Amino acid sequence: MGKYGVTVNIVRPGATQTDYITPEMERGEVARIPLGQIGEPEDIGNIIASLASEQVRWVTGQVITASGGFST
Repeated sequence: MGKYGVTVNIVRPGATQTDYITPEMERGEVARIPLGQIGEPEDIGNIIASLASEQVRWVTGQVITASGGFST
């Protein structure tokens, strides 16, 4: 798609609070996340908005892990 000016990227979110994570689950997850907090939907949305902007037009073919530093 690059020849048409289309970039293709994937955002791979980590634990994100969308009301499925109970307080007990959150405590366990936070202990494993280097940044010390669960993600919010806005965190993922901000990454996607950046990728859709002209400022990031040179980025394509990437998997962007947004997990507060947690890796599997």
